[in-house]
Amino acid sequence: MTSTPISGITKPDENHRRSTLARKRDASDDMPQSPSKRVKVTFDNEVQVLSADEEPETDPKVVREQVRRAIQRHLAGDDESYDHVCSIFKADANSDNAPSPKSLHAHLQAALTDVSSLNMQCSKLVNAILFHEWVGRDSTYVSLFTIFLGNLSVAHTGFLRNIFNMLGTQLAVTKTKRLKGYKAVSAKLVHDRSHGALRYLVGLIPTASGALAACLTNHFRYNSTKADDDVLVTKNLLKILSYAPELRGAILSFVITEVVRLDSRVQVDMEENEDMAVEDLLADQPSSQTYVAESSQSLLKDGSQTPSADSDSDDESELDEDIDEEILRRRNVKVNITKMDGMMGLLFQYYEICFQDPLARSDIQEILFAHFRSIILPTYRSRHSQFLLFHFVQTSDVLMDRFASICVDMIFDRKESPITRQAASAYLASFVSRGAHVRLNVVQDCFALLTGLLNDLREEHAPTCQGPNLMRYGPFYALAQALLYIFCFRWQDLCQQEDVGDEEDADEPRKYIFPEEVRIPLWDAIMSKLNPLKICSPVIVQEFARIAHHTQLMYLWGLIETNKRLRLMTSRRSLADLSSNINQPSREMAVLGDGLLLDAYFPFDPYTLPKSKHWVEADYRAWQPLEGSEQGDEESSGDESDGQNSDAESDANDEEEDSEGDSDDED
Repeated sequence: MTSTPISGITKPDENHRRSTLARKRDASDDMPQSPSKRVKVTFDNEVQVLSADEEPETDPKVVREQVRRAIQRHLAGDDESYDHVCSIFKADANSDNAPSPKSLHAHLQAALTDVSSLNMQCSKLVNAILFHEWVGRDSTYVSLFTIFLGNLSVAHTGFLRNIFNMLGTQLAVTKTKRLKGYKAVSAKLVHDRSHGALRYLVGLIPTASGALAACLTNHFRYNSTKADDDVLVTKNLLKILSYAPELRGAILSFVITEVVRLDSRVQVDMEENEDMAVEDLLADQPSSQTYVAESSQSLLKDGSQTPSADSDSDDESELDEDIDEEILRRRNVKVNITKMDGMMGLLFQYYEICFQDPLARSDIQEILFAHFRSIILPTYRSRHSQFLLFHFVQTSDVLMDRFASICVDMIFDRKESPITRQAASAYLASFVSRGAHVRLNVVQDCFALLTGLLNDLREEHAPTCQGPNLMRYGPFYALAQALLYIFCFRWQDLCQQEDVGDEEDADEPRKYIFPEEVRIPLWDAIMSKLNPLKICSPVIVQEFARIAHHTQLMYLWGLIETNKRLRLMTSRRSLADLSSNINQPSREMAVLGDGLLLDAYFPFDPYTLPKSKHWVEADYRAWQPLEGSEQGDEESSGDESDGQNSDAESDANDEEEDSEGDSDDED
């Protein structure tokens, strides 16, 4: 019986080989196989076997070619493969379909290799790479990404602004980064990696500083409800100056402006709530709320994540619904004080480093004086920010002389606004009075200059003066109050004491001799129709009268009693000016106190921030009560001070009703 072949079945091609599996062929393949024998199969070791679970896009050479072709096709109008590459970088790092670390590394390496082709037409891919989650990965990937940033910046400077925007965003991160498959990266490490990238770019491209300054001021904002966050912003900005000193002026200007704004807000809050004391507000302040460095150190030690901002805000909003409004207000004031304290501490540290560096000293001095002119002095009611100047100016006799000269020039310059001249008077008087290292000759020279100008203003205004009027003669009263303030603190430097010769005269009161250039201008101004003791702050007037009586300079209690019965009246024009100033909140009315009396604002009054005050303690001259004064004088002056304050309130009510001429001298 013969077998016939079955139609439709063809003999397989002997030259065909399977892609992954191979059989060894030998002579026995042509022989018929026994039905009872199994076919023996072997694997070819030279054939690569791919697992179904392994990504095919991990071979660097293959990925490099794919990315190169995707870019070329995109430039030719075909975006299919180009969009696929973009999607790899845009994928959520913690999602199930996120690319593997090997695949992402290979694609970033491929983009680096072909970085010259990534022009502005490839901005979609470039932005996907720039803003993907890189900082939370391992150090090898971070290093590769930093090199990519450098090459991209050199090849295409148009992307430089986007690069700095991205790095600025990372510097504002306050939470720990957690990515699937990687160790948690603390906020401090995020900042260190971002600073490393910025340092590399600034060193690589010297012209990058301008774009960096603009981007930083756009991304850093000081409106957080947490003290640590704003202190952290300041810390990162100052750290940038360690490798980009050319940005010192711009960044310090940005920081000082915010510090002064916050300082003024804190001072207003404290004055509106006189029951508040800084020490009481901060008594229950947790240590982690004081300096961001402490909370950062705890992160590094235990690697724990700070509470998320979302959960914090939710908790706070729930608490705020049940919290008393007064408690909430006190909490906000406490947060602002803590911010101010931390930011001032960082600024003191940075300025100290610059003043000790011979290369940076000259530059930081110019910046300090420039910020005083443009930011600090024009801002009324700042309480602490000016102590940067107060501390560092006293490190050198040259700087003290220069600061005094700046203030004197503004006081004498009639082109300056009256408000600026009055502020300069207050700054000079407060510095001369409170500076512990201010030399004797500086005190005497400044006092002589101010008394000379006071005498000139008196001679100018006295002939037409009908009586005291702050609105009309503001610079004169500001200068007079500055001199009274200096005298209260430095009267011993302005006079000579007679030696007591015989023992029997030891019980006699000391005699103080004041030179004519001190005594006569003060007397002429006080006894003039301008009557500065009626306009100047009652507290300063009372203390000056007490010291003047004790030193036998002059007796003023009678004039003070007379001033109590003197009613201040303003003209219609002055009232109109007052109304317009009130309707336009500005610093123009800041010098006016209750009842149109001069406000007792002196910039270097005691520094109250608890953590940073140690910077100025050795430079500060505290108030010393008058020794040897009679108790009766002190008691009577205290009563008169109370009467003066109540009289000021009655003057304020009277001035709202009067509308005729200047004041006259009726008792």
